[in-house]
Amino acid sequence: MLSDTTLSLVGVSGDGRDTIGAILDTYTRGNLLNMVSLSALLAEPATPPAAEPPRADLPFTTLPLPPIPEVADLSDEVSEEVLVIEDTQQKALLHAAYLAGDLGPRPAGPVADRVRSTVHEFTDTVIARMIPIGQMLRQSLKGG
Repeated sequence: MLSDTTLSLVGVSGDGRDTIGAILDTYTRGNLLNMVSLSALLAEPATPPAAEPPRADLPFTTLPLPPIPEVADLSDEVSEEVLVIEDTQQKALLHAAYLAGDLGPRPAGPVADRVRSTVHEFTDTVIARMIPIGQMLRQSLKGG
């Protein structure tokens, strides 16, 4: 965990910690919703169980957020941790399968195949890697 002392050494105050936390909560919420929504385009339709499908508690913030900065390259250590994403993908596909039933039949053809391929690449790599990054960073701010 990143302590208040550690954060203060790099110029982050208590308000800065709250802002960083709000940013991470917002990214995580958006990435989780994007992952499930886009995965619904790929998933085979499924009928939810008789009970209401499980709901996820998504992070939420009311703090105003600063502008989005440029993305820096990740270190090798962080990259390795991010590659453990299978659980996130499986959970997204489960929820997406329920949404897919509402979308109806998928179009066929080369354009539809390219769209599916692009969405698959995006959900399989970009979003699936950003969710654990945001969660790890957010967890490191707790208990400071």
